[in-house]
Order: sequence, then C-alpha cells, then structure tokens
Amino acid sequence: MQQVVTYVRNGSAAEIGVVARPVAEPPVAMGFAAGQLGAGCNGMPGGSQLVVTDGGVDLADASGDRLVALIGAQQTGTAQVIWIDVAADGSVSSGSGLPAWWTGEAQAC
Repeated sequence: MQQVVTYVRNGSAAEIGVVARPVAEPPVAMGFAAGQLGAGCNGMPGGSQLVVTDGGVDLADASGDRLVALIGAQQTGTAQVIWIDVAADGSVSSGSGLPAWWTGEAQAC
C-alpha cells in the first residue's frame, strides 16, 4: 500500500467525494461539504486512480468521476502528496505537493 496525503478545498456550493478506484479494501472515500477544507492520509494500492465524484461519496456509481491523480510506487517511507481544488463553478484543478492555499500544519501519515 502506498501512503497518499490528500489536501482538498471545496469552493463549490455542492458536496463532493474523493474516492480511490478501483475500490480497495478497506475503501478509500472522503466526503467534503460545500465550502469545506480538509486533509487526510490513506493507504492506496499502486495503480489506483484518485477521482472527484459529484454529490458526495458513492463507491458504486462511477458516473461523473473526474480523475485527479494516478497513485504510483514511491520510495518506502515516502508519501505521495496530492492537492485538489474545486472552484465555485465546479471546475477541478489538482497537483502535487503542499498547496499554497493550505494554511495549517502539513498532514502527517
């Protein structure tokens, strides 16, 4: 399992979900309410796809999924760091590393 740190800023007026596909055991699924900012660390199998879903966490329905990252194999003890920013209009941008808009402490695994 690869450790993945995810930072999320949901600037939209709707709930979103961040889900790893294919669904792993245990499932990786995080929900973010409208206007919510959050971070987390999860174990994901290499080769997983991290996607943003419309309307919250739905592990069964892949419609509306927007790919934001492919989970690769990192050096042992090194986490992959991903940020996701959902704008007010629902557009999604993403990248790697600590986002400039994150003002709190870095998320630890």
